[in-house]
Amino acid sequence: MIVKGAHHQATLRDYVDAALVGTLEHIVAEPRLRRYRHAAHSDSETVILYCGNIQLAEALIPTLSILEVALRNAVHDTLTAHAGTEFWFKAVPPQIDV
Repeated sequence: MIVKGAHHQATLRDYVDAALVGTLEHIVAEPRLRRYRHAAHSDSETVILYCGNIQLAEALIPTLSILEVALRNAVHDTLTAHAGTEFWFKAVPPQIDV
C-alpha cells in the first residue's frame, strides 16, 4: 500500500501508472475506451473513469436485482389475474404471427 502521509487514504489514482494503462488498453477494446478518453485529460484519468464506471455498475446491481424481482412479480400477478390461474403460462396459448 502506498502511504503519502499519516492521514492519506490511498485512492485508485495512487495506483494508476503506465503499466496499468497499457494493460487496460490491451484487454479492453479501443472503441470501448474511446468515450472515456474523450472525457479524460490523460491516460491515467481514462483508467480512473473506466474503473469508476465499473464501481458505479457494481453499486447498482443490488437495486437492479430488487427491481427485476418486483417487475417479474408484478407481471406474474397481472397475468395470473388475467388468466385466472397462477399457471397462466400453461393457460394462455402462445400466439405466433407468421
